[in-house]
Amino acid sequence: MSFQSKDEGDDYLPQRKRDTAARLLAFAFFLSFAAGLILVLGGERGSVSGDSAALGPERPGIAVFDINGAISFDEQRSFMGFGQRGAASIAETIRHFSENKLVRGLVLRINSPGGSVAATQEIYNAVKRFRESGKPVVVSMGDVAASGGYYVACAASSIFANPGSITGSIGVIMSAPNLSGLYDWAHIEWNVIKSGRFKDIMSPFRAMTEEERKLLGEMIQDAYLQFFDAVHGSREITREKLESLAQGQVFSGRQALAEGLIDDVGDFEAALLEAAKLAGIAGRPYLIYEKQSYNLLDLLGMGAALARGEPRSLLPGLDRIGRQSILPPLAYLMPGAPQ
Repeated sequence: MSFQSKDEGDDYLPQRKRDTAARLLAFAFFLSFAAGLILVLGGERGSVSGDSAALGPERPGIAVFDINGAISFDEQRSFMGFGQRGAASIAETIRHFSENKLVRGLVLRINSPGGSVAATQEIYNAVKRFRESGKPVVVSMGDVAASGGYYVACAASSIFANPGSITGSIGVIMSAPNLSGLYDWAHIEWNVIKSGRFKDIMSPFRAMTEEERKLLGEMIQDAYLQFFDAVHGSREITREKLESLAQGQVFSGRQALAEGLIDDVGDFEAALLEAAKLAGIAGRPYLIYEKQSYNLLDLLGMGAALARGEPRSLLPGLDRIGRQSILPPLAYLMPGAPQ
């Protein structure tokens, strides 16, 4: 029989107690770090949301808002509000800006390859309503503002892109793999019970029928025409020319200017000055940002997840891995962008 003495070090403590102590220590550090960030960041920006007063001097200015990443209805917010915003949240923020009397115009900084059709249209309509309130919207394109990103831009009063920005990609895509050959090779049979012949359309477990391909092709064409009409209604381009430009191809900012898809080549500063000019503001305007609200309960919840050993809850998007629906959404996405 062997015995273990207390002076053999950390091995004396049960593993579970050591893990608990480490998590509590991490939790305490997390709360201290979060509180410090709130104090630092909360007082730095002279920003204003649509229904709150500015932290800095209250004076008219131009709102600045970023649309980053793939456009969807999914919220992938992480620590301190960073991460991907869902379409509903973006539309609501734009509405708040339109109702704020200090906001005289809006610069949308778009850095997105596009996204789902409905989510793109949600933001597009929010931008249109902002313009209908009598305030200008100027788009400033980043690395890429293609497909759904370009669709949203078409609702603006004016579109600026850097010479090397990637834009265009006017079109619709819907795709899913056919894994039936792999399942046959592995001798796996997939049992499906369905109420109608189209219920498992685009299933990865079998090949698509011609009837199904025709059905989805008609839906794709309808979504394409919605995109086409939005571009045609906002740009001075003939339908004949636009048909040649709307085959899914991408353009550099300089090429897009030559084709009439954007209004000017310029950086964010150029777009900002254009928005000020359209809003009747002389010189460089005061910048108005969305006011971030930090919820203590949210921070405590994230800290508790960390203490429970669930750090992935702090990282946007990881909880969706392996949780993909059988039928992919219609998408306004540039070539090569993940669906």
